[in-house]
Amino acid sequence: MATLNFGNASANDGFTPHSTAAFNDLPPARVVREILQNSLDAAVEAGESTAQVRFQVEPIRRRDIPDAKGYATAFQKAVVCQGELSDPAQEVVNRIKSGLESLDAGTAVLLSIVDNGIGLDVNRMNRLLSDGSSGKSVSESGSYGVGHLAPMALSDLRYVLYGGLTGDGNRIASGKVILAAHPGKKALKDSKGYLIQGFKAGLDGNLYDFTPPQSHPKLIAKHLDAIEKV
Repeated sequence: MATLNFGNASANDGFTPHSTAAFNDLPPARVVREILQNSLDAAVEAGESTAQVRFQVEPIRRRDIPDAKGYATAFQKAVVCQGELSDPAQEVVNRIKSGLESLDAGTAVLLSIVDNGIGLDVNRMNRLLSDGSSGKSVSESGSYGVGHLAPMALSDLRYVLYGGLTGDGNRIASGKVILAAHPGKKALKDSKGYLIQGFKAGLDGNLYDFTPPQSHPKLIAKHLDAIEKV
């Protein structure tokens, strides 16, 4: 089963640097427009004559979310560690609390965004997960760009999964949260919460050890299966 790994608990536990203040006041239409632009750019790069984007909302259960228990634990530790929060950060905390409550109540929903863009490969996923990335925000399959953090604004949990299927049939998947760290099963060197197996030295251009296709979360795999059948 895929596990969301975080760095060691330390004085840096809490939220990732620019995640608490960003995107709190953006109207949904602006975020959707950014995602559509990302999908269009990815479709153009793929040589598609028409960009196709599908937004889908469906119920979601806590057990379907990778390492949901670890996420909830990390959140509680982050709030305690941060102490008194600024108004923007407190707004994020309130939204995450609301998201966790909806999971407990069985009323949470999942927003999936699928497009026919060029797809994600290792290089694009590296850029997507890295701070200061020039890669665009992606849905669960394929688009990317300078607004790569935009999907965070649509998530109460500030928890986004990414996946892609390239033209040669290769699959890749990952995920990112705004939480910085918690004492997880693996003592990773980085402080950001990523859905990965571990970190690489980066000497070959690869920063992350991504989970193999057989370990991809079902939330991503089912969409990649559908794309493959098209």
